[in-house]
Amino acid sequence: MALRKFHTRPLLLVLLIGFFSLFAFSRAQTTNQTDYSGPSLPSLIPGLEEQIDVNLSPKNPAPNQPVNISLSGFGTDLNRATISWIVNGTVQKTGFGVTTFVYTAGSAGSVANISVVIVPVNGNRVTKEIAIAPASVDIVWETSSYTPPFYKGKRLYPPQETLTFVALPNLVSNGVAVDPNALVYKWSLNNSIVGDKSGFGKRTFSVTGDILNQPISVSVDVSLVKNNISGSGAVTVAPENPQVLFYEDSPLLGILFNHSLLNQFNLTGAEVTLAAYPYYFSARSPSDISVNYTWAINDSALSLSPHQNNVVFRKPDGADGQSKVGVAAVNPKNFLQSAANTLMINFQKNNQNVSF
Repeated sequence: MALRKFHTRPLLLVLLIGFFSLFAFSRAQTTNQTDYSGPSLPSLIPGLEEQIDVNLSPKNPAPNQPVNISLSGFGTDLNRATISWIVNGTVQKTGFGVTTFVYTAGSAGSVANISVVIVPVNGNRVTKEIAIAPASVDIVWETSSYTPPFYKGKRLYPPQETLTFVALPNLVSNGVAVDPNALVYKWSLNNSIVGDKSGFGKRTFSVTGDILNQPISVSVDVSLVKNNISGSGAVTVAPENPQVLFYEDSPLLGILFNHSLLNQFNLTGAEVTLAAYPYYFSARSPSDISVNYTWAINDSALSLSPHQNNVVFRKPDGADGQSKVGVAAVNPKNFLQSAANTLMINFQKNNQNVSF
């Protein structure tokens, strides 16, 4: 009985070695030769083949804007799958590995229902549903920088000034334009969401520039409270350098805003009153305390009030020559708001300089 046990153990060991050798050989064959006929690993895990994302660019299309739609994910080999794109019940595109589709959005208020049917080689059919409801959002901005009377242009944004943005949404629900005050606004500043200035009815957004003097990029996402209609808009505003310009102050007509004095001025009378007007300063008037002026004649500073924006220049009797008048303006609180200008005054009969 003891002798039989002695001979059985080697036989059992030989059988185990043969079994493991056969298993290793079979494993090597499986590794070197992929079998596509059987189910793939993802199809053996419930729900894994459905991890497919639908990506839209842009995410919130405007009316009549092309929308790029693409598929991405794991668990299913999309390149070998049969993919069909169906718009409002009509097949628009189908084929193997058709992972991208371009759709042109309709008018504001329209809704396009897009279905994406994905049939993998070894897996269950997956259907993705997309609803595209185009909407547009315009953003206008304004600033309180100073411009002279009758100025026809837009007040530009100077450094360290406050900008106010207003969203003008065009969202249509059930054929009716939605009240802008009944929408939810999500504002972003330089790609960072500003939560405390976002929310229901918050269609305005204000920001003050800093000393870095960089462009300000603002975007907003606008949506209805109870459905998925949404739109977005974005705008970038770059700071502009302030300016100071010369105008003639006529005794009869007042400030001649129709013609700024550039480079040279021919003094034909006995005197002229020059007025300096700032553009794009944080001021309410040219004589505001937010603007300090420094006047000079032939590079010699004049002793005047820092808030005086006009000076009378006279020529001596029989004078003949040229003098350079200069003015520099600066905001004492926002030092990046500064500007300077010079004007050559020509007069006749003598080489004496203009006086004031």
